[in-house]
Amino acid sequence: MKNNSEEVELNTCGKCSKIIPFGQKYFSIVKSFEQYVRETPTSEAEIEVDEAIEVVALCEDCGICFNEENLAAILKALPIRGQEGRN
Repeated sequence: MKNNSEEVELNTCGKCSKIIPFGQKYFSIVKSFEQYVRETPTSEAEIEVDEAIEVVALCEDCGICFNEENLAAILKALPIRGQEGRN
């Protein structure tokens, strides 16, 4: 959603549908494709993000109530495409 006066991209809360204004803190759940990389064999490993896709944004009020453990349990229970029926 764009604000015509500022032409700034705004998010909408995925839970309560409230507009999240530019500059306001918010929570986001992101699906990212990452890999560990090293510049040299003796350097520390770093995480390189190849792509990040925002799945949902939550306003600060909804995000502060968010339970990470519940989300982890839900995600673990979901079947992965092509792996349905596997344990």
